[in-house]
Formats: sequence, C-alpha cells, structure tokens
Amino acid sequence: MSTYKSKFHIFRELFQEKPELFSDCQKEVEALIDELKVNSDLEIVEKRLLEWLNLPSHSKIFTAFKNRLSAPPEDTKGVANSQSYTPVDEPSSVAQHTLDNAIISTPEGVGDTKF
Repeated sequence: MSTYKSKFHIFRELFQEKPELFSDCQKEVEALIDELKVNSDLEIVEKRLLEWLNLPSHSKIFTAFKNRLSAPPEDTKGVANSQSYTPVDEPSSVAQHTLDNAIISTPEGVGDTKF
C-alpha cells in the first residue's frame, strides 16, 4: 500500500484531530470538505484547498497544514525494515544512479532477445 496521502486527506485529518484550529470557521470547513469530496479531479481539489488555506484569516490553519505536510510519513520502512529518506513523491537519486550504472555497464547483446 502506498504511503502517499493527498493534501485533501491530510487536511481532513487535521480538521478531525485539531478542531480547536477550526473553531472560528467550522461550518465553512464542513462545506468546503463536502464540496471537495465529490470532485474526483485531485488537481482541482488541491488547488481549491490551497486557495482556501491562503486566505489571511486561515493563516494558523495553513501553518499547521504545512507542518503536517513536511512531517515524515509514518510507514517508510522498506525491505528488511530499511529506511528511505527520499520523499514518497520524489525519485531516489541512489536508485537513479544504480539504474544508470546498470545500463552503462551492461555488455552489448546481453538481454537482447532474438527470435
């Protein structure tokens, strides 16, 4: 299972776990969540969410949201409980380097299939 969480999912978690941040705008947030959860286009949902968070009256919520985004995912263990420090949505430079070396060091003709 992927450890990626959408910004919308993280926002909903924040709303549920830190209701004191939303005390002045609870009805507004509930309406926003209802509006966003029916939209299947993740890009549109995240754009609308960020527009709402960027309003000056939501600065404390936006700060908490950014902190939540920058927190490392809870389940980042790999094979044999190895730890990856590469964010989930970014390519690993080590993996890219390994792949480049494998391509460069493969002798010509190895892996070619001829029928």
